[in-house]
Amino acid sequence: MMNVENDEVSLPEDPEGETKVDKMGHLQGDREYRCRTFTVLGRGQRLYMLSTEPARCVGFRDSYLFFTKHKRLYKIIIDDDEKRDLIDRELIPHSYKGRAIGIVTARSVFREFGAQIIVGGKRVYDDYEVAKARADNVVAGELADPNDVFKAGEPYNKN
Repeated sequence: MMNVENDEVSLPEDPEGETKVDKMGHLQGDREYRCRTFTVLGRGQRLYMLSTEPARCVGFRDSYLFFTKHKRLYKIIIDDDEKRDLIDRELIPHSYKGRAIGIVTARSVFREFGAQIIVGGKRVYDDYEVAKARADNVVAGELADPNDVFKAGEPYNKN
């Protein structure tokens, strides 16, 4: 079992990757997440995502497979107070009140997927694990997801 700190699996840090995201999950530079991020009641300023959103964004039909295939991500099931707060802030619909809602830290999603989870993300430049990407001979500057519809100057659809 891996150690969990601050709602994330403890992993070695990539010095270059650390310049792209802070400890709370806020992206640095002009980077923007492809899915919605939010804070959670009682969990400070750390950014989270509904687990279904990054899962779909990187090609999974549901979050079960997302967490099964990516063991470095830590799934959090929010409690009723946290759920009520997300409903009040219109981040989830009222119909989710009786469901188990899974969230994941935005930082851990970025560390796992890098450029794939960034709007217009470019390999190496927007990846967290830069040394690994270079060692894998990834083409720097190549679009991580060529199917991602992104037009500069227009609002990005995060749904």
